Amino acid sequence: MLQVGDLAVVNLDDDEESEQPYIGKVMEMKEEEVTIHWMRGGYQRPWKEWYNGCGRNRVPNCDTIPKQSILLFGFKLTRKGSLPKETVSTIKAAYED
Repeated sequence: MLQVGDLAVVNLDDDEESEQPYIGKVMEMKEEEVTIHWMRGGYQRPWKEWYNGCGRNRVPNCDTIPKQSILLFGFKLTRKGSLPKETVSTIKAAYED
């Protein structure tokens, strides 16, 4: 069951040609939607939380999206911030569908 604090892979229909997954941390949940704090990274790069602004003006880059946009959740990053190999395989298979 999806919970606040889970990492999630999100399908954004408006960007069907993206080769990298959209990943974020669930910050808030409502009945039909969730607020996601986006992360930056890639299959071969570590993932880090994405902020806008700098210094004391930094704010999390968040969006509220429909729950049905979530493809995968409940996974963890490695100690170095990368996606585990099993998770990468699952994500790639989900994006092919």
